[in-house]
Amino acid sequence: MRQAILILPTGQTYRGVGFGASGASYGELVFNTSMTGYTESITDPSYAGQILIFTYPLIGNYGISSAWFESDQVHPVGIVVHELCTHAYHRQLDTDLSSLLAKFGRLGIAGIDTRALVRIIRQKGTLPAILMVGEEGERLNTGITFESALTRVNNKEEINFWDWPAKVARKATEYFTWNQSQLVQLSENELANFTDLKRVGILDYGVKANIIREVAKRGFLVVVVPPTITFAELLSYNLSGLIISNGPGDPRDYQYAHSLLKQVLDYVFHLNPQFPVFGICLGHQLIAHVIGAEIYKMTFGNRGVNQPVIHTLDQKACLTSQNHSYAVKLDSLPSGWQPLFINLNDQSVEGLKHQSRPIFSVQFHPEACGGPQDTNWLFEDFFKFIS
Repeated sequence: MRQAILILPTGQTYRGVGFGASGASYGELVFNTSMTGYTESITDPSYAGQILIFTYPLIGNYGISSAWFESDQVHPVGIVVHELCTHAYHRQLDTDLSSLLAKFGRLGIAGIDTRALVRIIRQKGTLPAILMVGEEGERLNTGITFESALTRVNNKEEINFWDWPAKVARKATEYFTWNQSQLVQLSENELANFTDLKRVGILDYGVKANIIREVAKRGFLVVVVPPTITFAELLSYNLSGLIISNGPGDPRDYQYAHSLLKQVLDYVFHLNPQFPVFGICLGHQLIAHVIGAEIYKMTFGNRGVNQPVIHTLDQKACLTSQNHSYAVKLDSLPSGWQPLFINLNDQSVEGLKHQSRPIFSVQFHPEACGGPQDTNWLFEDFFKFIS
């Protein structure tokens, strides 16, 4: 059994049992209130650079299946749980949580009073933290400080949260379609067989796999493009619409995205007013930033699958899946834009809509993996603009 320690900048330390890989990691400490869906959460690229606390007390009981992955790797640098199930069972089980973390070099700590830890975050806001897991037989220093632990981590890896988007997004364009109830990736040589399908682009800043599936299974050819693409290159794909994906980090730091999206919106406003644009999570924040709205960091963010929002157009409430630290300031929206959804808990802006162009966005995840399917109809609203 390995020892593990979680260290906060406040000087508080939490000792527990280590699982996954051994070593030390530095990350932003956040919490998720979902009762299920831990596989989808830890493979969500939006969690890159973070240490993720699961508030539900038992994690790992149904194991891990690759069928539930939202990307091809584990993104949080650490996992914090109250109780880790070591005897998982599920008919689709491939492996267990600890083995998956070890495979990707990620750390885990169990035996933590997650309720007390979450109370600290709710009071003080999101905090940086150090997670250390000792090798077999290694005794972790009981007198270690946050500063000395940070020195140890920085000796192993250079931490730069700006770099996370480049690490989680694709480096080259990929193509996908739907065949026999599953997502299929195409080579460029196979594209000639799918000229009858309309093309929908996804600008990848850390896109979840289920967003790609939601587009492909409706009969479109999905063109997933890297964040470094130029506007001219984007136009060359002859797209019928564009989705701006979720991703990690502060949207205000995405300078390369701001320039590209400004050109995209100018294109819709002045050259092709029927071209639809749909922003999801980070994509919502990026659109807001480009149009001049103010972005602010929330105290501890919204992460869970039961966040209530109200649709401002018909006053219907929906439960949504969310994972974000940043939000759009309502009174900073420019003329011509209106809120599409409002959070019923904290009244934060959960969506935007332009009044005369097919441009809209949502702060939550309509693909909801995991989570409720209340807002899956937003994809249909987007596709209505594709003729």
